[in-house]
Amino acid sequence: MHAVLERMRRAREPFAWLMLIVSCSFVAVFVTDFCWSVFHEGAGLFETARRGSGSSLGISTLAVTVAAVLLCRLVSPSTSHARLIGELVAAVVSASALVDLTLAVLAAVDAPGGVFGVLVGLIGDLLVVAVKVAAAAALIALSRVRDDPAGDETPEPAGSSQP
Repeated sequence: MHAVLERMRRAREPFAWLMLIVSCSFVAVFVTDFCWSVFHEGAGLFETARRGSGSSLGISTLAVTVAAVLLCRLVSPSTSHARLIGELVAAVVSASALVDLTLAVLAAVDAPGGVFGVLVGLIGDLLVVAVKVAAAAALIALSRVRDDPAGDETPEPAGSSQP
């Protein structure tokens, strides 16, 4: 049993790098497909935005990628590149959230179904963006946490400042 856990511990960083590449590829393929649909297939901008809004990076892929980063960072000992992987995944997730937010706004501009249809679609798209923003913020906060909580720096007492 100990050998299996040790192999899993060694495989967590390569798995996190793999999930980073997969997530980045999902976003790149999505943006390429969107641009191809608009510019080469003659699909309307708003129609294409409505079709693709909220799906630049799937929630399940996002969850697995964040879990891989958490394994690298939280399972002792932390891997050597855990902080870098966390920051890169946060950047990819932020880019995905920005793409989804842009598409949500474009989809709401010319949406069918009246006010109710626009509101329901916009609320759904904004929930997806909120999940991605929360994941990116958590990853950024996690990558800023020091590895050694005891640390060698002692905090200065309140009121003592050096000129």
